Amino acid sequence: MKKLICLLMAMTVMLFAASAPAESAPAETLFTPGTYQAEAQGMLSTVKVLITVDETEITTVLIDATDETETLGGVAAGMLSAKIVEAQTPNVDAVSGATVTSNAVIKAATEALTAAGADIAVLDANRRDIGEKGSKEEKVIDTGIVIIGAGGAGMTAAIMVKQAGKDFVLLEKMPYAGGNTTKATGGMNAAETHYQKEQGIEDSVELFAADTIKGGHDLNDPALVEVMAKESANAIDWLDSIGAELPKISFSGGASVNRIHAPADGSGVGEFLVERFSAKLDELGVETMYNTKATELLTDADGKVCGVKAEGKDCNYVFNCKAVILATGGFGANEEMYTQYRPDLKGTVTTNAPGATGDGIVMAQALGADLVDIEQIQLHPTVEQTTSMLITESVRGDGAILVNQSGVRFTNELLTRDAVSAAELAQEGHYAYIIFDQNLRDHLKAVEKYVKTGITVQADTIEGLAEQISVDPAVLAKTLADWNECVKKQEDPEFGRTTGMNADLTTAPYYAIKIAPGIHHTMGGVKIDTSAHVINTEGKAIPGLYAAGEVTGGVHGGNRLGGNAVADIVIFGRIAAETALAEMDDAAAMPAAEAKEEATSETAAAEASKVPTSVVSGIVVTMGQNTENNIVTDYLEQDPYLKNIYEGFGFAKDYSSARGHTYTLEDVSKTLRPHPKANCITCKTDDFARLVNTEGIGVYSMAFDEVMPQMKNTISCYTCHGDGMGMDGQLAVTHSYVNTALGDAVSEIPAAILSCGQCHIEYYFTPSDSETMMPYHSKAEMTPEAILAYYDAMGFYDWEQPGTGTKMLKAQHPEMETVLGGKHAASFNLTCADCHMPQATTDDGIEYRSHYFVSPLQNEVLLNSCAKCHGSADNVISLVQTIQAKVTARETEVGNKLSGLKDALTAAAADGKLGAEELDAVRKLHREAQWFFDFCYVENSEGAHNSALSLSCLETSEAKINEALTLLGEKQDT
Repeated sequence: MKKLICLLMAMTVMLFAASAPAESAPAETLFTPGTYQAEAQGMLSTVKVLITVDETEITTVLIDATDETETLGGVAAGMLSAKIVEAQTPNVDAVSGATVTSNAVIKAATEALTAAGADIAVLDANRRDIGEKGSKEEKVIDTGIVIIGAGGAGMTAAIMVKQAGKDFVLLEKMPYAGGNTTKATGGMNAAETHYQKEQGIEDSVELFAADTIKGGHDLNDPALVEVMAKESANAIDWLDSIGAELPKISFSGGASVNRIHAPADGSGVGEFLVERFSAKLDELGVETMYNTKATELLTDADGKVCGVKAEGKDCNYVFNCKAVILATGGFGANEEMYTQYRPDLKGTVTTNAPGATGDGIVMAQALGADLVDIEQIQLHPTVEQTTSMLITESVRGDGAILVNQSGVRFTNELLTRDAVSAAELAQEGHYAYIIFDQNLRDHLKAVEKYVKTGITVQADTIEGLAEQISVDPAVLAKTLADWNECVKKQEDPEFGRTTGMNADLTTAPYYAIKIAPGIHHTMGGVKIDTSAHVINTEGKAIPGLYAAGEVTGGVHGGNRLGGNAVADIVIFGRIAAETALAEMDDAAAMPAAEAKEEATSETAAAEASKVPTSVVSGIVVTMGQNTENNIVTDYLEQDPYLKNIYEGFGFAKDYSSARGHTYTLEDVSKTLRPHPKANCITCKTDDFARLVNTEGIGVYSMAFDEVMPQMKNTISCYTCHGDGMGMDGQLAVTHSYVNTALGDAVSEIPAAILSCGQCHIEYYFTPSDSETMMPYHSKAEMTPEAILAYYDAMGFYDWEQPGTGTKMLKAQHPEMETVLGGKHAASFNLTCADCHMPQATTDDGIEYRSHYFVSPLQNEVLLNSCAKCHGSADNVISLVQTIQAKVTARETEVGNKLSGLKDALTAAAADGKLGAEELDAVRKLHREAQWFFDFCYVENSEGAHNSALSLSCLETSEAKINEALTLLGEKQDT
């Protein structure tokens, strides 16, 4: 692709030459006709220039920069071809961001033209203007979404929007894509990924979040950090799906475990991702508008962002749109801006791409956007000062050390970036050397770039290397010997380094790079929420405006951990696209009844007071279709281990999938599970809720056989709508235990989720009066951990398992708890109705919700709704099926392990070798393991509602099983 870029640009050159104005060209001979070649050293390679001239014209320029960086050097070469032909001199302006490659081209072109007999001073004197100046034409373009910035966040968002089939434009002010992402050299942090699991690395979302907040000195926005950590594994899966795999995992400063994911060959993650993103956008047919700088965000009369003004190379633009995603990057290349907030950094070298000038922040501020952490600017400790080249964190993570001018170590090299930078600045001269060996070079491809660029020095011996960097050979030799001893013992008594110690430094030749801190990341920016809405100074979202990546603040706090920038751009780039897609058509797609949900005027209330007859008919008809939900799966037959783990409880006798609402009353009357009390009927019929609401909670403790004959109706209108039966269009809480448990916290939960959640929840029967009750008092307490703590505090258990003596809990069906913690509800405010009650239309054109409760995979309307964010119906089906297959496979694996623990504990309890205290410790782990397994297994979506929670529960269960088995093994072996 690199060669293709240069050749295409060279073809363009010929067109320029043919149309170049001739009036300024002198009549005398300037060149000896022919083709001339010269070369010069570029950023990574030798750049070759082939120039053809006639007596008076430079006719073609061909540049071979195929080994330069594709995103910078390769594109620069093609642009310079055109500039030289158009200007008729080699002395043209360098391409911004590719100065080294540009200078190499200019030098080689000068030599080639000199060989052709040219007087360069004469060419410069007769230089032709490049491009026409004057007023530009203004073009107006209508589109759906404008994405500003084609760096990592913008390209991620663009892929998502294109896959969703929406119209958009992608603007980039530079002549190439990538932005600051091209400067990322390390990798991407992510927790609980399949790569970590395959490599035996234990990590967790919670640990990732904790490391990030600790590294950020507790200045981070915890909600943003939580989202980044939770979505990180999904982001890795998404990268896999577009061919951007990051399977190589290593350690990075500030992390507790190996978490940073990089390309398989160890190459720089930024250029790798930009190349993969570019290839995907090419495959999807996306054309980026380069050299197009956004200058202003436009709003309508209501303050909603509705357009963008931009300046192009040949014309200006006005883009009319429904949403704007800011992905313009930070301001680390704008000295005037960063010294405004940090005067102490004036004159500091920056690693940032030249386009990182803060444009998006300025445009958002003009609309009242709030800024957060704007003064938090990160220095990277390992920057080569003459080229501003960043030395990837992975060099230290894979075993390199830092030494000062005396040749001795002075810090733990893998502390956070701010700490290492401060340690370097405290050294004489404010610089250091990073030292590594051939072994590290062999397995970390990024090092090749440093060697090719000429910023490394090397020697076959440590003493020889010491001479190269002007330190005492004996001192450096001792430093390396001491370090190798630390690696051998896996202990660093002087500085406490515990990671990046997998290999010693003993393989010649040895290398050194002189480094010092440089501006690397501006951690502050516009304020966003967890859905990537830009927030104004009043704390409200600016309608139609979203942001992702370094243009935002809050994620990184006072210090960014290596690997979190790439996580930030990919994760929030995806979220910004998903939110914009979901909201851009919201008003048009919302049914009239829902659109007026928050209306308070008497007129609105009157209009909603009666549901049209045609809608009632439609609802009745679709409710009748629920008879089709009659497929039954015998779980005990499907998963035989269940009989063992549920031994002693009714579910070991009869456990099948629930049929639809039509069959609940029939099924509860026929179950083989014992039901001595009426509380078993709680969610099986409208009549029971009515009876409790009329007679009081004493109904729960009545005999099942006494109450059951009074039950006539299945689940119908009263359950969800109360006495209004839905004729007023309102939802109602009809189960008294919901209000008892939640009180005022009922308002925390959307009505269209709580309506279903009255029954699709975790619940228990109170020991005192057998009342059905929920084990929490707020939305925040609906996690499996918090519910377990609730049960533990009250000493509750459902049954004592025979053989083991474990006092077990039986989870019910915690759909509401699972859904509320999932992305669709938490980030996009989707409800059960949105996903399971498709829009329908009456014959007279009135829209309503179908009351045929169906999986979104089985309904075209719902599938198409999902496809707005997921690209296509096929993509949705594939995604859900993949999640469900993954979760069910883990359920089988963990369930069988749980059964094995039950057998082992039964044997241990029977042989009498363990004391009561020892057995109780194992029983506690057994109870917890089964609880977390059950919380996932009994939830009806097989992971689709919240795959992260489902898999996390199974991981927790497995960990507790292993801990219990270890205790049994240790105790029995002694």
